Amino acid sequence: MNKKIVAIIAIACIIIVGGLVGYKVSTNNTVMKLTNNFEARLQVTEAFHDKMWKTLKEKTAITDKSVKAFQDIYIPLMEGRYSQGGKLMQWVKEQNPNFDQSLFKDLMVSVESLRAGFFKEQQLLIAIVEQYKNIRDMIPSSMFCPSTDRTRKMDAFEPITSSRSKDVMKRGMDDETYIK
Repeated sequence: MNKKIVAIIAIACIIIVGGLVGYKVSTNNTVMKLTNNFEARLQVTEAFHDKMWKTLKEKTAITDKSVKAFQDIYIPLMEGRYSQGGKLMQWVKEQNPNFDQSLFKDLMVSVESLRAGFFKEQQLLIAIVEQYKNIRDMIPSSMFCPSTDRTRKMDAFEPITSSRSKDVMKRGMDDETYIK
């Protein structure tokens, strides 16, 4: 073989090895970006979940206190009014205190909006895991995809749902469609 052919083969090998090394580095960097993004998004999701439950718990406590305060006023008022012999129809002429429903409406809005926000956080986590699994499972990137303790967290990820939802997905049927 002459020196030209050997040089061409050597250059081709260097280019191929360099390309493979470059692809390995690129794949590794992409997976590490996804891993970092996943871990950060998990922290955001946990913080959002914490905010959601604290907000709902506190708003529920306020609503409960409002009901109790109304009962503390209303029940003695009614007992005092009707314990005085025969004025049963007097309430028609009198103005009675009205219970303010706005706290319940505010609580309902909070439940819906916070649940929607938590769902959005879960969607973002699922999208990150999907990107990672595409790299992990598709050729040629699958040949270069690192597997570490950090990436295994994405492999094991399960979105937060209820036991009822898990049961529906397992059975493939949801026949309880009414609210009790």
